[in-house]
Amino acid sequence: AVADDHGVSLETATVSGTAADEIVEYAVEHDADQIVMGSHGRSLPARLITGSVAERVARRSPRTVTLIRGSPTED
Repeated sequence: AVADDHGVSLETATVSGTAADEIVEYAVEHDADQIVMGSHGRSLPARLITGSVAERVARRSPRTVTLIRGSPTED
């Protein structure tokens, strides 16, 4: 796996609940240094209508959050 090739440990977990809340809670409970998430790169009108889990995590998390954005799309 890519993580092993770079000497990085990787852990996965499955939880139920509101995505943004669960991601932030998990990071805090496991003393994560950072949260790295992908973002769809939706246009502003689409984000206003559908919301963005990544942006909610970034606003609510007491941990550092890095968002990897795709190119903006027309929704």
